[in-house]
Amino acid sequence: MRIVYKGFCMGLLWAGLAFCQNPNTAVFPGVVADDEDLLVQSNQATTTLNGTINASTLTITLTNATNFLFPGIITIESERIKVCSKSTNTLTVCSGGRGFDGSTAASHTSGVAVSGYLTRYEHNQMAAEMKAVQAAVLAIGTADFYPSVLGSTLSVAAGRARIGNYAPVSIAAGTATFTVGTGNVKVFIDTNNNLVCHMQTGVSATNTGGLVCSNVASPSYPANSIPIANVTVTSTVPEITSDDRAFLTNRGVSAGTGISITDSGGVASIGIDTATVPQLGAGSNDFTGSATFLDLQLLNSSEPTCNSTTRGKIVMVQGGAGVADTARLCSKDAAGAYAWRTIL
Repeated sequence: MRIVYKGFCMGLLWAGLAFCQNPNTAVFPGVVADDEDLLVQSNQATTTLNGTINASTLTITLTNATNFLFPGIITIESERIKVCSKSTNTLTVCSGGRGFDGSTAASHTSGVAVSGYLTRYEHNQMAAEMKAVQAAVLAIGTADFYPSVLGSTLSVAAGRARIGNYAPVSIAAGTATFTVGTGNVKVFIDTNNNLVCHMQTGVSATNTGGLVCSNVASPSYPANSIPIANVTVTSTVPEITSDDRAFLTNRGVSAGTGISITDSGGVASIGIDTATVPQLGAGSNDFTGSATFLDLQLLNSSEPTCNSTTRGKIVMVQGGAGVADTARLCSKDAAGAYAWRTIL
């Protein structure tokens, strides 16, 4: 016999058998674990049974239940019983609480000892829930709504999105298994943070999880939605034509050509061209209102001529050795004269 360690699991390897599996199953992420799932415990609570019970009794009276906390487990002889609540000295057994955690329901005589000591169940359930939470966190960190295809099934993993200054929102995982048809499918997150797919008329699918599909004549990304994937279905087999997880495409920017990034001669420019960019929250640092032209450039030489064409342009001019960088804005004064003005 030897002791074997593996991760958080310690077991006995004996006669070729390893006993290190956790017998408990987490309720998360199906529901959030509460006290009835995790159970609470008191410090070495003991008393005696006040009245004989049989193997199916669901109301148990103790001599003194003051030190017992519930929902929790009591032990009478070799039986463990899950109790949901108490009223003074009277305990109410949870549904399925007799013969709990692998023990056997039995009759017990008045006067026998009753204890509220910690059992293996509380530890194992806490460990199972912690592992489930860790797995969910890791999935969120790596999946990032990643769309994938296997056979006739399109899957989108669970993840989180943060748009501007909005609080992060969680998106449930989902799948769509295509059963009929050929056509285009657009997958996106709608304005209510639901994972949605619009299928071209003639395409059908069964969907599970958070992904909800419906038919439209010409699939497209609705205004203010977050694109996820553009999919082409051929004889029920989907193919991801483009992974469109570019969250700035439709949400937060509307009208005009929106945000552009260019590189000309080693000078990087970020522009917002005739776009309306709504403020995303009180006190946010996001753009608000309308901008006809906004450009940010990093220059290693002097700035271009300031005129009506370059009005609103902000440049950062790099200083040489021993000289600080300067930020300059092209603007028009009250007299109508254009000039670069140092703002930093």
